Amino acid sequence: MQNKHTLDAVKGRVLDFWIELNKQEYNRSTYSRYIESVLFQDFELTHIEYYYIDGYKLKKFEVSENQCAFESIPINIALTNANQLELGMNELNLIKETHPYIDRSLIIQKNGQLDGVLFFKASKKWHEFAQTAHVQELVQLLFETSNMLRSQIEIQEKNLLKTELLHMTEIFHSTMNVAHIIDTVVKEIQFAFPENKFQVILSNDQDRVLPKNVHIFDYSNEKPATIEAFVSGEITFESIEENGCTAINSPIQGQQGTYGVIRIEAECKNAFSERDEKKIKYLGDTSGKALENAKLYHQLHGLVSDLQLINESSQHLNMNLSKNEMLLYLSNLIKKSFSPREMAVVFFEKEMQIKTGTSAYFFNSEAKVYLDFVVAHFERTSEPLFIANFQEISNKQEDFNSLMAIPIMNRQQVFGFVLVVHPTKYYFSFDSYKLMQSIIRHSSLAISNILLREQLQDLVDCDHLTKLYARGFLDRTVENSVQEDESGIFVLFDIDDFKKVNDQFGHQVGDKTLQLVSNIIREEVGNKGICARWGGEEIAIYLSNIAMVEVLAIVDRICKYIPEKTNPSVTLSAGISCWDQQGNIGYQSIFNRADTALYLAKSNGKNQAKLYIANDELLLKKEFKKPIID
Repeated sequence: MQNKHTLDAVKGRVLDFWIELNKQEYNRSTYSRYIESVLFQDFELTHIEYYYIDGYKLKKFEVSENQCAFESIPINIALTNANQLELGMNELNLIKETHPYIDRSLIIQKNGQLDGVLFFKASKKWHEFAQTAHVQELVQLLFETSNMLRSQIEIQEKNLLKTELLHMTEIFHSTMNVAHIIDTVVKEIQFAFPENKFQVILSNDQDRVLPKNVHIFDYSNEKPATIEAFVSGEITFESIEENGCTAINSPIQGQQGTYGVIRIEAECKNAFSERDEKKIKYLGDTSGKALENAKLYHQLHGLVSDLQLINESSQHLNMNLSKNEMLLYLSNLIKKSFSPREMAVVFFEKEMQIKTGTSAYFFNSEAKVYLDFVVAHFERTSEPLFIANFQEISNKQEDFNSLMAIPIMNRQQVFGFVLVVHPTKYYFSFDSYKLMQSIIRHSSLAISNILLREQLQDLVDCDHLTKLYARGFLDRTVENSVQEDESGIFVLFDIDDFKKVNDQFGHQVGDKTLQLVSNIIREEVGNKGICARWGGEEIAIYLSNIAMVEVLAIVDRICKYIPEKTNPSVTLSAGISCWDQQGNIGYQSIFNRADTALYLAKSNGKNQAKLYIANDELLLKKEFKKPIID
């Protein structure tokens, strides 16, 4: 009779519990504590633990920070006794290996339908009650209560999960900022799994500073299960033997690809519930779609900006610019668009020539390793270069790691390149690489046109035989100098008796003599002035803003070397004229005065120079050792 009263008391408390369930939300932990208090109060049971069926294992019903304190129990232990009230001693002894305080079990089932197993340390009251038929009624009562609560909890958890997932969706799709999306992924993981270690592993197309717990995917260092999740696009699980942990890897996946992996670790095996898996998978899918949309959005806007940039640069580059003006514009455009630390513009002429727009760094010996590497590459192929970590190639520490080198093409041939570098690895994005290719490809045609124009101008400005400037170029130079400079000196040379050389030795020897004389004059003048073929055997030099004594020394050396270095030996006569701002004469008068002085030198015996100064003259003796006034 006493056992019947005990069962009725249990029923009453369970009924109270059912009523409370309809008033407020309960969880598994609440139910466990409630059942524990009921059974302790009525049967004086201790160490009560309830394990419910979850897949192919029995899992502890209570959800707490200590959930992983015990291993889950293989379900076949319970199934073999599904029609009994208790586990057999052999099965119970297996449980007691990890739960030594347990000495009894109660299989919770109804009509052969198994719900779970109640483990506990029995009391005298329980032993008495277990001998009655009322124990079967208690089992069914616990079965129905457990099922009802589990249904309630499942509904609660589904609603909570829906709310959480909706919250994630709203956050992820409220922004097109990639950095904000990544930060949100980190915050959501920290909120949902505050006790767990985690990593967000992103594909290597990130061009931003990454927050804590976020890094770039590296095939050589990632765990096999992480790589599998990234490649397959499916969730993977991993048992970490060295510390007994479990890890879950969920791909961050969009419609067009996988953008990374969320990896979360737990400190015990079988730690992730079905709800956890759904949340992690949804987080990966939702953040993946948000990242994809943000990337596509920025790519679209980037493409529009890139097209505008290419169009504007093409228009500017096709203006009537000089080569240096164009290279300077191109250099500024690249620096503004890609923010390299250093850059170089290089042309292949007779040898490698570093051009306008190049950073000072590339004129130092430290830059040789990069220039040599790029030159060697373009000697083999015309393919552009994109290197994210130059250190891997050189196998030693270098100043710069990120490198882009784009060839400048002309008629399918590489005639130069633009090189940009930065010390940070993976500094330049692939989009930057493609944009720079487009800019240089459009620039190549404009640069080729300028070089062709310069070549044509050289043909006009230079004499074909002597390689000196042509007379027209000299005329323009002197005319501009009169407008812009303070002073200038014009010297007109004539090879004495040059007709005899042609008549006696032939025009071929005459041409070689003229070339040799031209080379000697050009070497002596150097960069102090320009040399031009005035006509026939006449050669002119013009020097601006220079002292007369220095010019007379140059003329002296020229007239002395010519007879010594020519074969057949020839001499020169020269006429010299000068001007300054006070003289106020036209450039044509400068030529006429030099021509007059040359005529005087010729008529005075040749092999000498005359300086035109108003109505006076300066004579250089034939030996050209010392100028004297005549």
